[in-house]
Amino acid sequence: MDHAMLLEEHNLRLSWDCHPSEYLDHYLVSGVEDPRINGQSILNRALLVDTLYPGRFDALITEELRFGAVLTWILQQLEKGSTRYELLDTIESACRTHVPEFILETYAWLQDKTCPIPDYIGAALSHFDCDMPAPCLSDLALDTFMTIWNEQLSHMPASTISVLEIACGSANDYRFLDRCGLTRHLSYTGIDIAARNIANARNHYPHADFRVRSVLATEFLDSSYDYVFCHDLIEHLSLAAMERALGEMFRVATNEVILHFFNATWDPDHEIVPVRRYHRNRVSMQKLSVFFERLDAQVTCIEMAQWLRWKVGSPGYHNPNAFSLIVERQVSLAK
Repeated sequence: MDHAMLLEEHNLRLSWDCHPSEYLDHYLVSGVEDPRINGQSILNRALLVDTLYPGRFDALITEELRFGAVLTWILQQLEKGSTRYELLDTIESACRTHVPEFILETYAWLQDKTCPIPDYIGAALSHFDCDMPAPCLSDLALDTFMTIWNEQLSHMPASTISVLEIACGSANDYRFLDRCGLTRHLSYTGIDIAARNIANARNHYPHADFRVRSVLATEFLDSSYDYVFCHDLIEHLSLAAMERALGEMFRVATNEVILHFFNATWDPDHEIVPVRRYHRNRVSMQKLSVFFERLDAQVTCIEMAQWLRWKVGSPGYHNPNAFSLIVERQVSLAK
């Protein structure tokens, strides 16, 4: 790497390693970012499950997306000051002036005796740990689909795919890949530039493969992993580093690169915003799609708010700037 790239890598490392280990261990695993209800984390798990068992769990995947959208809405109402019992009364009375239709429809479905899904709305609003902050949801509700997936995947044949997670943090998403039983079907490696993140991840999962490495120079061979995925990293890179990181992920992946963004747009150009040691850009999905298409990849772009409205009727997403890209390598057929 040239001097500018090495300097950026150094600054990125400093921007994370300056935080205490305890802070990093809880970062992006609570509230609307909790991977159990965050739409992009659910989508990521769904893509891996569907790769292992194509079409087998379509209905369950849709129900988990609905679950995430519903509990996110409930959490937002609690954060605005609603009490649990007031909110439950409003839902039970089917008050359409205060509750979105998709919440009422979901609640009615969960009360049906034929519904195979536990009543997670009731669990979220009736069960509360007094030691937790008021807006928090109970693990009883949050773990609903962790339990269901663990049961379902325990009966599936031992198919395995190799997966590389870039910027894995303190095993932020891996915790829930493991809790839902998916890690039994993955040959997983997680890398992060921050040594404290990797120390936390290894402390949680001493037998998992976590490594201190930079996305700008992963040191992996070409096509080392079937799938590569990454959450919320690209917005923090300069334009040159962004292109290098994307190229590196594509080089390492055999089949797909799955990218999740917290600050993206349909606009034709990136908005590059330096912030002290790193960046907080708004990245252009058009620009990134063109970048990968020039590498002869097929690109699917998902605007989370619009996609969840189509999938489960959700009226919105907690982050209107959230997008995901699925980048598939084109398979060349031998003549």
